[in-house]
Amino acid sequence: MQHHEVINIPHVPDEIYHRLGVEALRYGLISIAFTYNRMAKSDLRTRVINVIKGKVAESVFGYYNEQRGLSLDFQRCTTPFWLPDLRDFAYLGGEWDVKNNFVLCSADQWQTLDLLTLPALIPDKSDYDQWSKRDMLMIEGSRFNAYVFTFMRLEKEMKAFFTIEISDEQWQIIYDLSLKYQNYRQAEMPFVEEIFFQKLEEYQPIDSAIKIHYQPEMIITSCANARYWDLFLTMESNSFCSGYLRTIIRNKMVEVGRLPSWQQVTK
Repeated sequence: MQHHEVINIPHVPDEIYHRLGVEALRYGLISIAFTYNRMAKSDLRTRVINVIKGKVAESVFGYYNEQRGLSLDFQRCTTPFWLPDLRDFAYLGGEWDVKNNFVLCSADQWQTLDLLTLPALIPDKSDYDQWSKRDMLMIEGSRFNAYVFTFMRLEKEMKAFFTIEISDEQWQIIYDLSLKYQNYRQAEMPFVEEIFFQKLEEYQPIDSAIKIHYQPEMIITSCANARYWDLFLTMESNSFCSGYLRTIIRNKMVEVGRLPSWQQVTK
């Protein structure tokens, strides 16, 4: 891809961004007990926040492309809360994952950063991680698997672009479920979603529990399918782009500039 193909997602209307945040919060709270703890975080609140961050990125990506008139089928890839995600959306006969990473730097540093050197990362923590499943087809009728790589810039002065205000009693409900199900998928629905949220809202409303402080700048860069797997190398380092982007697990990586752009694929 080339520099002019980097897509800068415009500001999302605040009410829509808040709605996307609420949807992400609800998803994070109900699914965390069944979510693979890839980062090995012991703190449940941190894990929920990480799920929300990823879901917001996916939702903003989806909203932007919907506004462009692209027919990305997120519904086809949706799984129940007690099962792991398969892929994020279906498009062009394939199944796709949005791989978002956060860049922590000032606006001035962002302006001077060569965006084509940003890392396209696919988790490779173990033999059962996403890299090992890159050629598996999980959605019936799809012909290929692919990834699209996005990035969100976090302010150095305020890394948290949102906060959640959940009471201790509500956290206890979530913690008890997490302890019971131990991050494992379930063969059948373990409880009714409506009852779960009713119990939480005996203490305080959920929809007002997320506070959006600002919208991080978000860009869409490149994408990859099996044609480009050979470009990805194992990266033990957890620091990229002068330390503006850091990870805590092993990944397969290639610079986004060596891959075809999302803009090119969606022309």
